[in-house]
Amino acid sequence: LGKHMDQFQDESKIAENLRKMQELEDQRQREIEKNAREIEKRKKAEEEHRAILEAKRQAKQREEERLLAWERRIIEERKERQEAEEARERARKQAETIRKQQEEEEELARLEREAARERAREELRK
Repeated sequence: LGKHMDQFQDESKIAENLRKMQELEDQRQREIEKNAREIEKRKKAEEEHRAILEAKRQAKQREEERLLAWERRIIEERKERQEAEEARERARKQAETIRKQQEEEEELARLEREAARERAREELRK
């Protein structure tokens, strides 16, 4: 009976040790799974962070391109306004020149008519 008791206690110890080993193995497996989840979580966070940085970089690039296009458009509009102003000034000067020529021609014609009248009066006096 004592031998049976010792064998039973040995088997109980073995069973207890096996149970403890299984618990340790289960705990180790849970830790491995937990670590794997944390690694995946970090990887996902890093990927999201990289995606956010890339989106910001692209947004910045689009904004820079938009600003450059806006600046080019403003420069082009200024150039067009300046060219239009210069064309208006040339047209104004040309119109002024034509007006002065017309006035000179009208004055010359008036003087010629006056001279012709004066000659006609002189002829009538003779």
